[in-house]
Amino acid sequence: MKTIVRAGLFFIVMSLLTGIFYPAIITVIAQLFWPVLCHGNLIKEGNNVRGSAIIAQAFTGDEYFWPRPSASDYSALPSSASNLGPTSKKLKLEIALRRERMAKAHDALPEEVPESLITTSGSGLDPDITLEAAMFQAHRVAKARKLDDKGLIQLTALIEQKANKSFFSSPSSSYINVLLINLALDEAFGKIKR
Repeated sequence: MKTIVRAGLFFIVMSLLTGIFYPAIITVIAQLFWPVLCHGNLIKEGNNVRGSAIIAQAFTGDEYFWPRPSASDYSALPSSASNLGPTSKKLKLEIALRRERMAKAHDALPEEVPESLITTSGSGLDPDITLEAAMFQAHRVAKARKLDDKGLIQLTALIEQKANKSFFSSPSSSYINVLLINLALDEAFGKIKR
């Protein structure tokens, strides 16, 4: 009987510690030291939430930079990879179709399309694209926004400015947050009205 009582008490104490006290303490610490991050790193314009800087969202208009493809259609609830492996014929076909669509949309050769624009991330919600992928899309964005050569130069400078680079980074390891660059586009060149 003593063993059952001890086990029951241990269960109650551990449930309180790990199920209530520990999460409450961690929540308070997060609220104090990282309030923006613990609320989803939301980007707001006035009182309107435009999105989260840590979760990708779909941009489909030619006047915006496009994110990486998503196996979950940019939904955070079922976020996941597609579970298709490198030997999957279905995955190879999907990537080939994405490559063709991306090449056609950018008046480019299929082999010029950056890999990060045709492959999904592990979660399907990666908010970033490579600097190379952003530069690849620059001409399409400039054309859709009716920018002249000077505007294209300003656009590429904006891309460089918004790129997250480390000291040792190369263009292939530098990245850009898609939501932040698209908001910067609207700020620098105006919103496109549809």
